[in-house]
Amino acid sequence: SVSRSAHGFAKADGGAAAPDARPGPDGPAAPAPDDEAACSAHASCANLEGVCCPTAQGVFLGCCDDRRLATARRRLATNETKETQRVSLVLDDGSEWLLYASRPVAFETSGKTLSTGPLRRTTVFRVARAPDAAATALLDAHRGVFPIGGAVSWRASRTEPDVMTLHFRWATRRFDGCAAPLLGLALPHHLQTLAGKASPTAFDALKGPLYAVAGDHWTFREPLGELRWDLGDVRGPRRKILRDLVGDERIDEEAPGPAAKAAGVYSSGKKLFRLAALAQAAHVAGDPKRRDAFSARLADELAPWLAFDDASSLLVYDAKTGGIVTRAGFADPNADFGNGKYNDHHFHYGYLVHAAAVARRYGSLDDAAAARTAALVLDYANPTGRERNLPAPRGYEPYVAPRSSYLPVARHKDWYDGHSWASGLFELADGKAQESISEAAHAYYGAALWGAETNDPELRDFSRLLLALEARAGRTYWRVDGGAYAEKSFKPFAAANVVVAVVGALDLSATTWFGAAAAYSVLVNFLPFSAAAPGGVLGGEETFAFARKAYAAAAAGLPPAAGVRADGAPTSEVFDPALAPGDAYDLAQGPWRSLLVML
Repeated sequence: SVSRSAHGFAKADGGAAAPDARPGPDGPAAPAPDDEAACSAHASCANLEGVCCPTAQGVFLGCCDDRRLATARRRLATNETKETQRVSLVLDDGSEWLLYASRPVAFETSGKTLSTGPLRRTTVFRVARAPDAAATALLDAHRGVFPIGGAVSWRASRTEPDVMTLHFRWATRRFDGCAAPLLGLALPHHLQTLAGKASPTAFDALKGPLYAVAGDHWTFREPLGELRWDLGDVRGPRRKILRDLVGDERIDEEAPGPAAKAAGVYSSGKKLFRLAALAQAAHVAGDPKRRDAFSARLADELAPWLAFDDASSLLVYDAKTGGIVTRAGFADPNADFGNGKYNDHHFHYGYLVHAAAVARRYGSLDDAAAARTAALVLDYANPTGRERNLPAPRGYEPYVAPRSSYLPVARHKDWYDGHSWASGLFELADGKAQESISEAAHAYYGAALWGAETNDPELRDFSRLLLALEARAGRTYWRVDGGAYAEKSFKPFAAANVVVAVVGALDLSATTWFGAAAAYSVLVNFLPFSAAAPGGVLGGEETFAFARKAYAAAAAGLPPAAGVRADGAPTSEVFDPALAPGDAYDLAQGPWRSLLVML
């Protein structure tokens, strides 16, 4: 039987036909003839021939047999056996589902139970929801061709260096001599770069309306966007201001090893980004001395994460699953935000790789550290077929490089959805999820910079493709001012929020994993502010209008500088009422306030 489960999906259970089931000759089993059962007795069925199916809930007019339609829609009556290749099922919620078989099958019904007789030959079953008559006709036309596998490929263009061609291909099988092409459904963001026709349908999903695409090969032309190290030259009074600000910054002299271990990979990554940003700011301000000092400290802070030592390395290779994980995460699956179970690898390592690219650019990262960074970047941005060697210190056997057999291709990327999933090997009630679209984009931006700095055009452009897809999906599914959430059912959510805090496989959330304040949901999806930010979630049409709305939403959730807490302002455990009145607000809001200033 097909019934509506608690989570809203169809599920199948076995069942047996009633012993007195009577098959009809070429349609539903006929009830005892009477005038009320005839289609002609009902105004809505006046143009139909045959009988309807009276039930305790009423007369289901959709079960009538219309012999003048190319495809008759039938509802199996209670206690019947019928050999057919197509069954229409109406669930308790009123939705219609179509069940197809590759050869005639004896379907048996008893009440709400649908089962089959013995299957003596291999049989393919397909099931799909039919939201309207047009969708039914579409499904009927393509019922006999189905996918058995798929592949994603990409190709750079020699004539258009800033465009990548992306391909989705499916292997298919057919039954019933079906000559129709494979039917697929495209998401809203696909339409922006899809080469070929996509037709509107009544199908929809959490991410918006779905569009029919016929064919086993989809091609996309993805603009890669400009790859910039910084925000460009600064002249005039602004350059002096920037130089003064950079000159006021003091370099931390704390030993980096113990601090990195205590902070963990994510917090260390934030600190590394700050140092990298200072080095780049000093470069733009024309202060090479400060730039080199920040860059040297950046390399020192990176060193604990790139160290190679069997006993004390902060990162290790997990040979069982195939990935680079933190030593703490390998021992404790909850450490480092689940890093040992592959949560957030692109967030974590994106900060490290970006920092390494900046340090390498300014001459502070040595060759050994560069080789280990080349291995680290492949943990989350690995193009297929890669092979690199990771040199080991003297006395160790060389470590054979991660390649496609050691690390997966683009670990977190969902090629169909366009964005990444941050979730690792943990069960989540509503499926996979990702909170910070901007940190995901930053990870691929860092990988692209690393490819550019190390003269690796394959990695550079592959990472630019990952970045372009992430940014497009971010603008479509994290911003609520786009077309994806224009439907009526999303209006209450869109009216109350500027961004989606967490996009999940089966839900959207207005709150982050760590707090409900609007400041958190907005800013965690904008940080870190780098040269890639204007082309990310903040990019696209009406950039400034969106940024103004985002700023207002984030500012409303933070306490003002005077220290008076606003209603609903974020809180944390470090709040100390004994602080001076002017500073009597959550010390943890310092970083959030600085992000607000950047926005």
